[in-house]
Amino acid sequence: MKVLITIIAICFTLPWQIVLFLTGITIVIKRFDLFFYLLIVLIILSAGLYFFWFRNLSMLSGLNQTNFVSWYIIQFSQQLCQKFFRIEIFLLRRAFD
Repeated sequence: MKVLITIIAICFTLPWQIVLFLTGITIVIKRFDLFFYLLIVLIILSAGLYFFWFRNLSMLSGLNQTNFVSWYIIQFSQQLCQKFFRIEIFLLRRAFD
């Protein structure tokens, strides 16, 4: 059950981050027609994130929500650094081959 909730949450998280970024960009470039469409999509994705991720945080872990979020951020940043390090090594190897 935990894995299924996490997979569903990921399906909402990635588009949510992209739409959040694009919503801000549309304000900067003054494309208000696109802004309102993106705002509607952002609200829908935020509701999905709330129902599939945030509301289930206590079920996903025995920790309370604040500790879980801190732990998740630390784990995510460590994994991200490892992936970027692997990509750098791969690119350096290709550059010198």
